[in-house]
Amino acid sequence: MGILKGPLRRHSLVIVALALCILIVYTCQVLLPLNDRPFPRVLKDVGTRLKSELGAASGPFSHTPVPNTTETGSSIKPGLQPQPPKNNGLKDDNTAPESVLGPDHKPTFDTASSVTAATATSNSQWAFDTTRDARAYGLTTKQCNAGFPGLFSEIKRAIAYRKKIGKITLKDTDISWREDGAVRAMIFDQQSFISQLHPALHSESKFGDSIYGSTRALALLHSIHRSILTSPTPIPNIEFSFSPSDLTDPDGVGHSIWALSRTADQEEKWLMSDFGYWSWPVDLVGGYEEIRREMQDTKINFQDKIKKVIWRGSVKTNEHRSQLLDVTNGKEWADVKGVDWANETMVKKGDAGNALSISAHCQYIFVVQTEGHSYSGRGKYLQNCDSVVIIPTPRTWLEPHHPLLVPSGENQNFVEVKPDFSDLEEKILPLLADVDKAKRIATSGVQVFRDRYLTAAAQTCYWRRMFEGWAEVSFEPEGWEALNDGTDGRRVRGVPFETFA
Repeated sequence: MGILKGPLRRHSLVIVALALCILIVYTCQVLLPLNDRPFPRVLKDVGTRLKSELGAASGPFSHTPVPNTTETGSSIKPGLQPQPPKNNGLKDDNTAPESVLGPDHKPTFDTASSVTAATATSNSQWAFDTTRDARAYGLTTKQCNAGFPGLFSEIKRAIAYRKKIGKITLKDTDISWREDGAVRAMIFDQQSFISQLHPALHSESKFGDSIYGSTRALALLHSIHRSILTSPTPIPNIEFSFSPSDLTDPDGVGHSIWALSRTADQEEKWLMSDFGYWSWPVDLVGGYEEIRREMQDTKINFQDKIKKVIWRGSVKTNEHRSQLLDVTNGKEWADVKGVDWANETMVKKGDAGNALSISAHCQYIFVVQTEGHSYSGRGKYLQNCDSVVIIPTPRTWLEPHHPLLVPSGENQNFVEVKPDFSDLEEKILPLLADVDKAKRIATSGVQVFRDRYLTAAAQTCYWRRMFEGWAEVSFEPEGWEALNDGTDGRRVRGVPFETFA
């Protein structure tokens, strides 16, 4: 050190001092209790001292900041980052954005996204990235608002309706008015229960005799359970009932029950996330994430897709399906066929040749949604394709993501046709002649739905917002019941989901 003079010697002394400070800080971090550790204060003092001694950006130790292009240790390309909503997206304005990902978004798909990585950055820095966050189940409320603006409009509508007519009561959760296809459940102390013991069924739940209803109900209960377990904040205690059936209230009784879909005049119904986001265990479908993987694995360039309209399904459930077959009969631009089912989960052997898996639909440029007994159960699957989605409008049955559909303009993400499909050909032929325009519509649909609003992360956010909204306008459930054995003992009401499942 003796041979060093002037500024160089001074810089060397500062470096030595900095090294000693780091050694002291490390020792304190290891040996001292958490609350007594001086780490943040010491680093701040050292940084201030070093900046004062060396200057902000001069001399041999100057440093030009490099823009941060990584989050949670993984490279995030600017083109993949969605454009954050106003106010950094930390306030849900209840409106569906025209374009939530921005013009530079490149559709991506990675089902191996981290469950926890999304919460590693602060809310002020966070923006939804589909590669990282598609299966991030632990998003905070602020992150849910920032990532999925407009998704919760149906919940806000239901809350406003209940505030207008009065709070939900215990009587509203009764399911005795339904012959089957209903479940009464409770969230209590961060755990889900099937409410009220029943001598025959061991709980007050009515799946019905079919596999159809029971598998749907279990899928919904699993989704609810996962939303509770992964929540970064406590879930309020609530009691509710839901129906896994296509038709929640066929007789128009008017109960406030959680439903898969509703008509515009069924204001008392609360739309929940669909069972299909967990699994649809029937022929040609399956687990939601499994299907998304298959779609990605068989992905082909848009220009190489089959230049036809594809549709398969039972013709009996809705008259508009028969009209679709009539309109497309003999058309070279259509591959439309009916498929009959042997039962609720299996296609008839004679129709096996006509049947197509959901992922196989993505090989076509155009895919068609059609309502069945009620809403289109396959709709969300088709919107995961990088294909142009055709939807008849006006729709009779509503789903939570419908406000995000854009029928025209720069951000068009589907093609609307009349309910009887009479204008289908005039909508299809121009797009077959202009594949680039068709590609833009398909890409917009991918950006909005596959890469954002139809992800597991979005649906988990929706479930938790529904819990909170229901609690806001509902009674506080009684979580305990007496043992009725002559003692003062008590137990938690109902059957824990873990036992029931």
